[in-house]
Amino acid sequence: MRPSLYWRFAIIVLVLLGWTYALFPIRDQDFMTTFKTMAEDRLSDYRKELKEAEKTVAELEKRLEQIEDNTSDAYREVQADYTNAQQTVRTNERLLNTFDDLLKEAQRLLAEDEDVRAPYRAVKLAAQERPARAPIALRDYIPVPTIPRASNSLVLSRVRNEARGTLRLGLDLKGGTEFVIGFDEEKLPDGRSPASVQNQIIEILRNRVDKMGVVEPEIKPVGDASISLRMPSVSEDEKADVRRTIKQTARLTFHLVHENNAKKVQEYETNPHTFDIEPGYQIKVMRTEQPDGSISEEKLFLTSRPARVKGSHINRAVASFNEFNNYYVSLSFNDEGASEFAKLTSDNVGRRLAIVLDGKVYSAPVIQQAITGGQAQITGNFGPEEATRLASVIDSGNLPVEIKIDSEFGTDPTLGKDSIRSGTLAAVIGLCAVLIFMILYYRVAGVIAVVALCANILLVFGTLALTGATITLPGIAGIVLVIGMAVDANVLIFERIREEQESGKSFGNALRS
Repeated sequence: MRPSLYWRFAIIVLVLLGWTYALFPIRDQDFMTTFKTMAEDRLSDYRKELKEAEKTVAELEKRLEQIEDNTSDAYREVQADYTNAQQTVRTNERLLNTFDDLLKEAQRLLAEDEDVRAPYRAVKLAAQERPARAPIALRDYIPVPTIPRASNSLVLSRVRNEARGTLRLGLDLKGGTEFVIGFDEEKLPDGRSPASVQNQIIEILRNRVDKMGVVEPEIKPVGDASISLRMPSVSEDEKADVRRTIKQTARLTFHLVHENNAKKVQEYETNPHTFDIEPGYQIKVMRTEQPDGSISEEKLFLTSRPARVKGSHINRAVASFNEFNNYYVSLSFNDEGASEFAKLTSDNVGRRLAIVLDGKVYSAPVIQQAITGGQAQITGNFGPEEATRLASVIDSGNLPVEIKIDSEFGTDPTLGKDSIRSGTLAAVIGLCAVLIFMILYYRVAGVIAVVALCANILLVFGTLALTGATITLPGIAGIVLVIGMAVDANVLIFERIREEQESGKSFGNALRS
């Protein structure tokens, strides 16, 4: 066999192995189990260090007892080693106990707090700073490769990716979750009919869930003031993201910060009860999560009236990350918005500009120079999921009216269990029959065809897993069609070879012909 063929076969094998690896885990894994499994390596190291340090402490205690002169250099040297060993014991004990407390608090939140149904949210809240305890840096237990000081959001994002299953079944095969969303007809914008508002909300919600990567959602009106949103079965963590995305109004505004903000804050904190806020300003608190999990707060005096740059001026919002792997939302304005933003920044160089979404201040950077390119950024200690969610919310536009989730419940597969079972059985029997026929009828050539066919199927499912596609009944029909076409092509080729052999040619010459 020529060397070039060896290289080709090696590349084929590597591709197949890579696609096979992409298929696992096939189903969604339990988040808490995955979290504990990923933390086990670091926890084992801490237990090992603790055991060794305790042993060292015991040995050094004996050495100290044997040294009679407490003022000698030898005694002081052993005493220093003894102190360091004790510190190592305390550090590792603290890390191990903190992890146990973190899990207990997360489980308590899941069991007792109805607003915390997603495990990742429970862990994130449990890790935050509390009156009697410092914040917990999750990177101490689950490191993020290439990011030594990864924030808790990035650590949880890594765990979510590890726990996420690769193959997603659609509503017709597995069912999913249905959200019934309603709005108050008495609070409609002037001149708008309920039907027009309902259609606009449907379009906005469709854009939001599509941009989040939820494939094959079903959105339809229910009555005059309700909407049904059905999506394929997803984990509790993803449901939490969807809930927040559905309910967010997405009103984006820009406010200038008071020129003497630090002085105003100092006056306010001296006596908040008698402090009079300057006309035209309002006080807001910007909360920022630090990489170690702590929450920093900063009071800002913002202009009550927002700048003329509005969320409707945004052409596109995209989740991005910089060279430090910090995620942010990049905003691109249309021509009118770019002009207004350039005027706003050129007139206020040196002042801070707060970016506010639905009343929450996300960032307030200093305007260093006029920004004429029509670009802005919303920064914060985001994980990739949160940055993507915010970008999808902003990009899809403002909701015309406040909406709420009236109910939420699981749904069964639309095809029915019997239909799915019989369809699956028919596909398996048909595939096995084709493979057996190819091997019995074409012998060695049939075996080669079957191997190629299996590789084809593996590549198809591996690609579906890599792209996060949802598998539905029409998709399975397409895969069956691909198998049929591949078998048909092999039959044509093998029969043509047989014709050449019947004319007296050897197999090699027939194959070349």
